[in-house]
Amino acid sequence: MPRYNILVGCDQTYYDDWAIHLVRSIKYFNPWITCHVHVVNPTHIEKVDGVEYTSEQREFPNDTVKIGYLQSVRFLKVAEKFSDKDMVMTLDADTICTRKTTPSKFEEVAKRITVLRHLKDKHWLAGLVTYGEPGFRKEFSDMLLAKPIEQWAPFHDQNVLYELSKKYTFHEQPPRLYWMSIGKNGNQSVFLTLKGKQKEKDKYLNTYKKFIVRNI
Repeated sequence: MPRYNILVGCDQTYYDDWAIHLVRSIKYFNPWITCHVHVVNPTHIEKVDGVEYTSEQREFPNDTVKIGYLQSVRFLKVAEKFSDKDMVMTLDADTICTRKTTPSKFEEVAKRITVLRHLKDKHWLAGLVTYGEPGFRKEFSDMLLAKPIEQWAPFHDQNVLYELSKKYTFHEQPPRLYWMSIGKNGNQSVFLTLKGKQKEKDKYLNTYKKFIVRNI
């Protein structure tokens, strides 16, 4: 029987503020999905039953490198943890699940490379990625690590995705934003994510909070 996997990476603060709500909401709406959380520099992880956890301790020379690493670590862990045969999706930690989907829908998107795309300027975003083509997850990790971690900066992951888009065929999410909405949610998307200052505004936070599951 196939496993359907979602992996997120974050630090302790982002886990407490966001990722714990993501995995609880996934387990509530879609308990057949296996959730994996990788936490960088944890102090105390409030674990959710049925979720798989890994962690690491790492020092950073400055906040620029730290942010770059936290944005990209999920892609390193996908290459370490999963083979080309495994179906896996990675998400931004500041995402929440808003409704049910099906194994067949997950399989459909996970058997190809699907990448979230910005609605206005059309550049590729790292907030949702699947890894269906052989070799893609390993090459993504290798290209990230081609630059020493001490030189990483915000959007290193998006820059590498852009280079990979010249070699691999990237698919946008299905019409009507089936998988991911950014900032707003009309109940048509499985996931809702908040970007930048949206995480500080009640206009967006009130929608996000509707889907928080306190106990699971």
